[in-house]
Amino acid sequence: MEWILSDAGARVLLTDAVTEGRGLPAGCAEVVTVGDAGVAVLDGGDLEVVSLPGQLAYVMYTSGSTGEPKGVAVTHQDVLELCSDSMFTPGAHDRVLMLAPYAFDPSTYEVWRPLLHGGCVVTAAEDDLSVAALAQVLAEERITGLQVTAGLFRVMAEEDPACFAGIREVITGGDVISPTAVRRVLEHCPGTVVRGAYGPTETTLFASQSPFRRAAEVPAPLPIGRPLDGMHAYILDEHLTPCPPERPENSTWQAPDSPAATGNAPP
Repeated sequence: MEWILSDAGARVLLTDAVTEGRGLPAGCAEVVTVGDAGVAVLDGGDLEVVSLPGQLAYVMYTSGSTGEPKGVAVTHQDVLELCSDSMFTPGAHDRVLMLAPYAFDPSTYEVWRPLLHGGCVVTAAEDDLSVAALAQVLAEERITGLQVTAGLFRVMAEEDPACFAGIREVITGGDVISPTAVRRVLEHCPGTVVRGAYGPTETTLFASQSPFRRAAEVPAPLPIGRPLDGMHAYILDEHLTPCPPERPENSTWQAPDSPAATGNAPP
């Protein structure tokens, strides 16, 4: 945390009493504690700060390919484009269960997709996240849209696949998705759509997705799907060169910018 504060150049650290009691990292100029008496009396009116689409909404640190955390800058426009993508069936995400910590990018979907479309966010209790407890919340709160990691989805599919009944769309990803788990859920919940989603934090949670509606149509392994609106997916070879739509086993095709390439190459 000290490294992130230093790397981000943070001037203010927003925290709560419990976290503050555990000890805060050094190196922050000012600490603001939620619930503090001094904060409670501050003016809660409009600050009249202009916020443009290209300005930062948040910076989220992810592990990065080098093993050293790196900050990913996400703009207001990035969040709006995710939440307005056509992958979300209208009405299917009116009541969304928030399972992810707000510092984990699935929370971007869990908070802003329903709220930006007149829906409702239901927060899960932190003390009990067992499959039985989650199944009870899903039913009692009439959840219509849900995002769970591939690991949790597999466990829920194994222990109680019918717990997704009544949910219109379940999104899962973040790791290899079990085709068996997807088939099992669809067999027990014929009215539910399971979407396999793929994408790093840099793409604002998702880059591509593939919907599955019937157990018999679920392949193995699952594809990463097609890109979201406004995104493009490219298939590259070992040299990061775009591949043609089909390359025969003994093809001599080369990329257009290759020194040996002549004539018109496939797109």
